[in-house]
Amino acid sequence: MKTGKRRKRQRQENPSDSTGTESEGKKRRKNTHTTSNAPPKDSMEDAAVIFQDAMTKVKSNSENGDEEDVANVFFDLANSPMVGFRIDMESNGGKKKQQDQASIVVQQNIGTTAHTGGIVWETAYLLLQYLLAGSNRRPLGKTLEVGAGCGLLGQVLAAHNIVDQVVMTEHAIVTDTGHLATNVERNKDIWSQSAPVYVENLDWENYERDTAKSEHLIPHSYDTIVGTDVVFTPKLVEPLWKTLKYMSHPKTNIYLCLQERCEASHKLLLEKASSFHFHLTDITNQLESIPSCKWGKDLDCRLFHITVNKEESS
Repeated sequence: MKTGKRRKRQRQENPSDSTGTESEGKKRRKNTHTTSNAPPKDSMEDAAVIFQDAMTKVKSNSENGDEEDVANVFFDLANSPMVGFRIDMESNGGKKKQQDQASIVVQQNIGTTAHTGGIVWETAYLLLQYLLAGSNRRPLGKTLEVGAGCGLLGQVLAAHNIVDQVVMTEHAIVTDTGHLATNVERNKDIWSQSAPVYVENLDWENYERDTAKSEHLIPHSYDTIVGTDVVFTPKLVEPLWKTLKYMSHPKTNIYLCLQERCEASHKLLLEKASSFHFHLTDITNQLESIPSCKWGKDLDCRLFHITVNKEESS
């Protein structure tokens, strides 16, 4: 008997963790892989597990895949030293003459216990599939990513030529390792032909300090803000909302793709939206109409579209 459902990755509060960072309170699988002696880009791509290839296992087993198949795929992705997402080179404007099957590849730092910024979680793949699918695919303008982790989401958006720029942010406990910046640099030959990508520190509890230090973090300037699995402990819910408010303007579109890791945090997120003059809409049901996103339901993923409530904020 398979146990795919039980193998699903989990994040939960860790009472012993008092760092107060974006990565606080998340539980990860034990693994011996680290980011030391990182291989060059070519060897990374050859060794990486590419998301689209991994998902073909689900499609071959059933029409839409079932929870067990999907969970097993993500178990394998979670425990791979390197993962990637294939880029539709035609969609990036044909600006780069290379093979049509180029991929953004990142190295995962699964062995770290200091933070979880080295893991690409299910919701990052799901949000990518949603934003790149059919009618949802539209210019995102100037884009900010909160909780960027190892940097797959932001780089893939940049490579697909649907953003003006991407600023990927994380707490200093993650960025100081150099892991995120290294992953971005390795893929520069792909995304640099479409849109610039920047890596910046952004502590939700000190967002004014961090924006003041950065030339790329400009308050109230982002057309789109994205975040995946960024809600996992109650005490960081309000700092997250404050940060989103500080970085957004009246027409900003915010997309948060989440799994309910902590019931109290999830409930608080929904309750506090209006307090910060945001209108939060659960658009999870839209995933059912997108073939490449149907697996999200099997893993209990939720997708929220958030806009500024203009009447309340005026």
